[in-house]
Amino acid sequence: MSLPKSVILYCAGSFNPITNKHLRLLELARDALHKTGQYKVVKGILVPANAKYAKDNLVAAHHRLAMVKLAVDSNAWLCTDSWEVEQSQWPPTAVALDALKDRIQDGTVSQCIYNGSAAVESDSSTQLKRKRPNDTNSHESSEETDVFARHKSAKIMLVCGSDLLRSFSVPDLWAKEHVCILVDVEPL
Repeated sequence: MSLPKSVILYCAGSFNPITNKHLRLLELARDALHKTGQYKVVKGILVPANAKYAKDNLVAAHHRLAMVKLAVDSNAWLCTDSWEVEQSQWPPTAVALDALKDRIQDGTVSQCIYNGSAAVESDSSTQLKRKRPNDTNSHESSEETDVFARHKSAKIMLVCGSDLLRSFSVPDLWAKEHVCILVDVEPL
């Protein structure tokens, strides 16, 4: 019997706000993949949408990112990625997913990752800061870097809600090649 394939779960959304159901969605996906015996989920990444994402009443991106950081803080297997929030324009999900793959391959993913199970404090500007013993300025622990370094060939799987899935049927909303990337199929 072969070893299970390493998987990183990727869940992008507005997280306006993040809820327990978002976290539960990732847990259910992880558990379902583990149950097959073919996959081992090594990380779950929650990615808040860019401020320019077209959604009514979207809370400021830095606040949504702060909420996601708090939500993953007690979950060692979960993390959040600030890359999309930091872009000047909203990148389509397939573009953001490709950027994550590239950052994992070239070792720069740690520049945008906030890992769970780190102490969090809020400063006066509502930005969150992690407190780590002997390493208060590091953006990420070496253990977290090792997870991505050890799993550079991990399969990245999109986890999404029904709203995103339904949006695939909206004419001209998604580029066909982006849908193919997201659902991991070859274009016809």
